[in-house]
Amino acid sequence: SGIAFDLGIINIIEGTEKDYDFKFGVSILDLGFINFNKNLSTYQIQTDSSSIIGGNEYEQFTELTDLDAASELFSQQTLGSPTASQAGNSAKIWLPTALSIQADYAFTQNIFFNATLIQRIPISKIGLERGNVFALTPRFEHRWFSASLPLSVYNWQDFRIGLAARLAFLVIGSDNLGSLFGHSNYTGTDFYMALKVNFYGKDGSSSLFNRGFKNQKGKSKVKCYDF
Repeated sequence: SGIAFDLGIINIIEGTEKDYDFKFGVSILDLGFINFNKNLSTYQIQTDSSSIIGGNEYEQFTELTDLDAASELFSQQTLGSPTASQAGNSAKIWLPTALSIQADYAFTQNIFFNATLIQRIPISKIGLERGNVFALTPRFEHRWFSASLPLSVYNWQDFRIGLAARLAFLVIGSDNLGSLFGHSNYTGTDFYMALKVNFYGKDGSSSLFNRGFKNQKGKSKVKCYDF
């Protein structure tokens, strides 16, 4: 169990949400934690004396189910008791909290430029850690297709080139093309795909969903509620 939330604001300068010159946003991502209290044990070893531990004594432990036995043996060798090191049976893990800053500029109705900074915020030593990302992304947008070229720096050391494309409602892309085709030291990759379904027309008055459910008289079989 746990709790988390995102919080952000967007400021539009000169225009509206869909037709703007400049848009700026800032947000806090994944501020929260998860409590683990099942199938979990925490241990703490603190001693002023030195201990000599033979590694061959642990070769018998080969399965995940042997972790408790291995911990008891280590506690016996360092503290003189198999249960002295056990500190509890629950732990709080913090989520990868980060600060996100975005800026989007419209050169024309179809050509845009985006800058995004995601900087992790360390809350605790025990928690997930989000990667830092700074990205500059030029893109072309049309109602039926679009394309973007994200240029990013990951954790302030790895430069990456990505590519994304949209055809109607389908989007495919990657933020790291080099990981898909390159031969450098492999640490990870990403590939994403999204399908967007509009249940209403562009003006919000006509349901695209209902257009596929017409009876012979042309009337909709699916009731759409008015608000």
